[in-house]
Amino acid sequence: MRGDRISAGGAPRARGEVAARRADREAGTALRWGRFDAEGFGPLWLGWTDRGLARLDFDRPGEGAAGDVAGAPVPERFAAPLWRYFAGAREDFKAVPLDLRGTAFQRAVWAALREVPYGAVCSYATIAARIGNPRAMRAVGAANGKNPVAIIVPCHRIVEAGGGLGGYTGGLERKRFLLAREGTRVIDGRVQPGQLDLF
Repeated sequence: MRGDRISAGGAPRARGEVAARRADREAGTALRWGRFDAEGFGPLWLGWTDRGLARLDFDRPGEGAAGDVAGAPVPERFAAPLWRYFAGAREDFKAVPLDLRGTAFQRAVWAALREVPYGAVCSYATIAARIGNPRAMRAVGAANGKNPVAIIVPCHRIVEAGGGLGGYTGGLERKRFLLAREGTRVIDGRVQPGQLDLF
């Protein structure tokens, strides 16, 4: 995977800046990790750099975690929006600084995901069309699965064209929980008609 980054707004950063940051990360700059206990949802493991949030993992910290990962307090710039979201606020997370790695295609998908508003759901096909590659539904699904900061980049809002939930890195129960929290009705594993692609 290339070491490209996206900014909070989704735009690729300058090539020299990307190269410098890639060198920092490859030179052994470890992520700092902390645990965030989401009310009614369970623990989230956040990994970050000085530049921004790089990982949000479910259950346990993932790739690149070492040592006492729960030892660092989660910075307010990451914790406060999550508290608001899990308390029921319509948080869009767009002010959360990100430090993400991904291919150009993944970055395009993640930027499109950030535009799906709270309470809305859309299909993999819609995201593929929005990034100018309408036949890339499966690749969009794969990029969704590689999203390193679920919830913040809201991949849970993407479903199959017929309303089926598709997959979710955190499991379908978590996806149902997040969709329900945002007001999306899911019955028998499907988003109800009239709720899809309304943004």
